Amino acid sequence: MNVAENELKKEYLWRYRDIKEEMHRAELTYKELRLSFYPSGGGNTSGSRHELNDLSETVMLIEAAEKRYLKKRYQRIKILTEIEDSIARLDKPKERNVLTHRYILLQKWEDICNELDMSWKQVHRVHSSALHNFEIPAAAQKN
Repeated sequence: MNVAENELKKEYLWRYRDIKEEMHRAELTYKELRLSFYPSGGGNTSGSRHELNDLSETVMLIEAAEKRYLKKRYQRIKILTEIEDSIARLDKPKERNVLTHRYILLQKWEDICNELDMSWKQVHRVHSSALHNFEIPAAAQKN
């Protein structure tokens, strides 16, 4: 297997980490906007037209942020399922375990070694073999 093919497979597998980070950022934005929705000072507002416009704009911003967050959450679930299904197609349990711990559970190499009771060298050998045997789904290659 050539290096470029190997990198494509890793890039495909790292998609879960990337979308998970995007979802987290969208969630933080959404939560921040929701917190800003509640005025400080006990709600003593006069209800002027300007304040109502501000309130309306804030609600629209919150709704847009919520939609972005929900979209990212859906994408995360979709990518997770796709990658898990692809890993499950590998014949060898050790290969499935190493790829799952690395790309789904997002563990560091040391933690994978401890968790799977394997040496550093053995984990990397299994990882290399797993990447060699791993196939990116045809549908994902078209995107």
